[in-house]
Amino acid sequence: MTDSEQFDVVVVGAGFAGLTAARNLKDKGITAVVLESRDRLGGRTWYRKFADTDQLIEMGGNWLTMNYQPLMQAELDRYDIPIELSPEMAASEWLINGKRTRGFPVPLDEIKSLEKAVLHCVRAADRIDPYAPLDTQGLEDLDVSWDEFFAPLDLPRATWDFLSMFPVFYAARDTASMSALMLLQQLALVGNSPWSFFAIGHHRFTHGTKSMIDAIAGDCADVRLNTHVASVTQDDDGVEVTTSEGDVLRARCVIWTTPLNCWNDVTFTPALSQGKQDAAAGAHSSDMTVKFWALVEKNDVDAVMAGPSTNRGLAVLSREYDVEGSALKVGFSCDPTAFDFNSVEGTDAAVEALTPGAHVIKSDWHDWNTDVLAKGSWFGARPGMLSTTHSELSRPEGRILFASSDIAVSFMGWMEGALETAHKASADAVALLGSRP
Repeated sequence: MTDSEQFDVVVVGAGFAGLTAARNLKDKGITAVVLESRDRLGGRTWYRKFADTDQLIEMGGNWLTMNYQPLMQAELDRYDIPIELSPEMAASEWLINGKRTRGFPVPLDEIKSLEKAVLHCVRAADRIDPYAPLDTQGLEDLDVSWDEFFAPLDLPRATWDFLSMFPVFYAARDTASMSALMLLQQLALVGNSPWSFFAIGHHRFTHGTKSMIDAIAGDCADVRLNTHVASVTQDDDGVEVTTSEGDVLRARCVIWTTPLNCWNDVTFTPALSQGKQDAAAGAHSSDMTVKFWALVEKNDVDAVMAGPSTNRGLAVLSREYDVEGSALKVGFSCDPTAFDFNSVEGTDAAVEALTPGAHVIKSDWHDWNTDVLAKGSWFGARPGMLSTTHSELSRPEGRILFASSDIAVSFMGWMEGALETAHKASADAVALLGSRP
């Protein structure tokens, strides 16, 4: 056998899930090493400077919804980490069905249609237990595209354009490729309140996600950056993890926390289940997301929320910071090819589509879709996935345990989901190690 380092547990990935799992194991007196391919901590959260300024921004995960996320609240309390509200949008506009308005998003003659659509969502979400796997509840009829879910209502154009905004904003998917079940579960998670669903995620870390990532990492015994795992082999006695540099680490179990889209990039022996392989190969995909930042000359619009029908997938442009007399705004699109976000000119075209006359001074973004360690941003479920494979994604395979916001039972794609799976995987590791000395 190859000479190797010995650990109780190897944790792969140093985002919220991996670091929390390793911290939990250390609290139990279990030796764990965290291996991270990147040269930084945080995974798909990334608090860094905007362009060539000193203003810090969240290039990845950002917002919290504190009334409904107790695991995150417990971490905030443990480390005494402050949070704050994003700026209030005093002057906001709707761009729905090609018309720009302030106030109510749809015409008055379509209010009844909007009420009918909202009631359709509430009735469907009322069937969902948001804290149980979605493939155990007989919800196949809801695991259809956003288009198909609303098709029976024959909604008028403005109402449909308004509703089409939500797959883009919440999961960066278009209406044809987004599972209605995932969005309906989020409605159930906030007490089946349409208003709470609409207003979800307004809190942010005062000092960025890095403040909590660093705090959790400080409670981990051994974290190694720039360490890429190439293969994982398990047998009855343990697991052997081999890095791309040829180093070998031997452990009694592994906690795997990388993004789901990257699971097939590693050689597992024995191979992962077919359900996991299929999910990693594209049964789910979040590779359409664009999150961009733009420093915009001051104007009288704090935020624009847009239906995607006339703006190539752009859903929102919202002021987050004031910088040197200008507004630093964050935007989202579900079409990475719509604009050239690598250039100020391309970003200016995107901003112009939402806020005519606004001038971009500087811009910045990270292409998570071509990032080989992410292959997309936060989780977005395709139709038919969750009602058939939700339980399978987090099911342990021998001595390999799984944790990621992508595979959470609740709050998929959120930092809360990463914490949920980290607590489960670390508890499962303690049980496994206790039963097999």
